[in-house]
Amino acid sequence: MGDRQPASRTRLFELRRTQLPQHALGVGIAWIELQRAPVARDGLLRLPGNGIGFAETVEGVGGFGEFLWFEGTCDPEGDSGQWILNHSSQFPEPMLEIDWTRDSEKIGNIKYTYIRELDNDRVSEPFKNSYIEYGLTSNTLDAFYNVHFYESVVLKTFVDVNIEWSTTVYNGRVKAFHHYYDNEWHCWDGNGNDTSCPQ
Repeated sequence: MGDRQPASRTRLFELRRTQLPQHALGVGIAWIELQRAPVARDGLLRLPGNGIGFAETVEGVGGFGEFLWFEGTCDPEGDSGQWILNHSSQFPEPMLEIDWTRDSEKIGNIKYTYIRELDNDRVSEPFKNSYIEYGLTSNTLDAFYNVHFYESVVLKTFVDVNIEWSTTVYNGRVKAFHHYYDNEWHCWDGNGNDTSCPQ
């Protein structure tokens, strides 16, 4: 890909905004590869439809060979996108998917999903599809967590936890069937004390 020049992540994003490289890899695709450190390389990829792609490879000095650590895409304004983080050089397979959207400076969400198919012993991964989602909204309870995970100790099944709270008053509510044994919201006030939920 030609001579590699040292570049900071800030410079990489400046390049994204100002000028895209002209080295064609395929129809409608161009690539730039920059060396950020002796063992890591960042890449910036222009995708069809004005999307931007990113990738980083890692190589262990005197250790493991080069592998794709993560790759991702986003829209040109950075208001939505996805990253895929791979497990390791030994198992260079997708492990974590990170999806985000942003509607404004204060409204958006990000979701981390565990997507690994097999564990290190090459057995089906029971935690696959577990996720944590966090976001900010324009609702009165303007922040939330949604958690979906494989409870591996007692229940050995997937469970859900939903939490909503106010970032200014600090009151909120939680719903978790595996903990409360019902599908009702359980509320707390601005001091963190249990209280009746509004009807």
